[in-house]
Amino acid sequence: MKTAYVSIDMDFWDNVRIAEKSLRKFLNSIPDVPLVAVMNHQQLVRHVNKIPADVLVNIDTHSDLVEESTVLELNCGTWVSYIKWRHEADYIWYHAHPVWQGNCNHTDTADSWNQGHGYKSAEEKRQLEKTSIQDMVSGLNVVGVGLCLSPFYINSFELEVLFRQLVKDYKIPYFKGDRSENIARQVRPPFRKTQRRRPLTPIVDNDPYRGITLAKYVDNQQGA
Repeated sequence: MKTAYVSIDMDFWDNVRIAEKSLRKFLNSIPDVPLVAVMNHQQLVRHVNKIPADVLVNIDTHSDLVEESTVLELNCGTWVSYIKWRHEADYIWYHAHPVWQGNCNHTDTADSWNQGHGYKSAEEKRQLEKTSIQDMVSGLNVVGVGLCLSPFYINSFELEVLFRQLVKDYKIPYFKGDRSENIARQVRPPFRKTQRRRPLTPIVDNDPYRGITLAKYVDNQQGA
C-alpha cells in the first residue's frame, strides 16, 4: 500500500457543518499519525519534508503547484513545489471548484495547471464537499497530516472557529502565521540529486574583502 501525506486546507469547504463532519471523522480514524496545524500553507513545508511519502494529497481550493524551473518565491500558492521528496512521489489535488479557480500556475489555460510540476505525476480530482476525506485517501496509508487555516481564503468566520476548535480538541501543534497571507521567501525549490545547481560567482583572489567579517568591513568603510 502506498503511503500518503495529506494536506487539508479549510478553504476546500463552504459549508462548515459538512467540513466538521468530514474532518472529525477523519481525525478520529488516525489517532497515531503525526499532525500539525498552520495558519499559512507555506508553513507546512518543514513538516511535510520530514515525512516522505509515495503520494502528496492536497485537499484544497487551490493547487498550490507551479512550474519548478521558474518559481523563485516560496509562498502559499507555490509551497507544493518546495517539497524535497516530490521527484519520487505522485501529487493528487482534490478540489470542489473548477480547475481554473484554483490554478496557481498563473497561466491562461486551465489544462496547464500542472505544467513542469516536478512530481512523478500530478493529477486533479474534483469532488463534492460532502465527499469524505476517507474516500479521498482510500487505498493509501496515511503517514502524516497537515491542517491549514488560510484565513485570507476561507469564506466564513465559522470555518476559522471550527479550525481552532479542532486544534484544541485533538491537541494539534499549531504554528501562527500572517492573516493577510503576505509572507514569502525568495528561494529556489530543492534540486534533484542528479541536477546541477547554477554555479556561484567565484571569488576573485585579489578581492580585498575576501573572508572579512561584517564588523571589520564596516570599520574599514568608516575609516576610509
